[in-house]
Amino acid sequence: EFIVQDGGDSQNDADLAATELTDITFGVTNASFIDQLALYNGSTKIAEVADPGTSVSFNGVSVTATDNGSTTLRLYATFKDVITDKLKISISITSATANPDYSVFADADAGAATTALGTNENKMEVIASYLKFTNPASATGASINVAFTPVTLEARDINENLDLDFTGTISAFSNTEGLTMLNAPAANNTIPFVSGTY
Repeated sequence: EFIVQDGGDSQNDADLAATELTDITFGVTNASFIDQLALYNGSTKIAEVADPGTSVSFNGVSVTATDNGSTTLRLYATFKDVITDKLKISISITSATANPDYSVFADADAGAATTALGTNENKMEVIASYLKFTNPASATGASINVAFTPVTLEARDINENLDLDFTGTISAFSNTEGLTMLNAPAANNTIPFVSGTY
């Protein structure tokens, strides 16, 4: 969210006029993962842009901060099916225009507000919903003593996105043939999801 504010930091100017935002442009990092951006004033959607790119403009809007007052706007994003876990989205105001009949912005970028990028702020999170063998070993007779290609097991979501920090557990696999498994867990037990050979 960001605030349209009349009267500067002190919210106390002498022009007795409001500030009306008419046009605003945002710079967006990692925009390729964003499906749509929408600008809201409270619960009212002002405008929406599909597949926004690294620079997105909302023109011809009318958002007013009363004289020495303020109005809070929010920018919401929806994302495409394919994303990268832990990647952060950064959005900054690159330009803003006010109605010249009232108060205007001192700077062309109206202060260049930028989204916070703390530890978990504005970060995409993949939540795994299943485990997938992505590099299964080739079929080989069970009686042959042979080195197998390492098997890769990955945690992915419904859209096939890889969960980079999955820390769940794997239950023991069913073994109806009475075969043995290297590093197998005890019956009815679990093993941590860690790199290794099984």
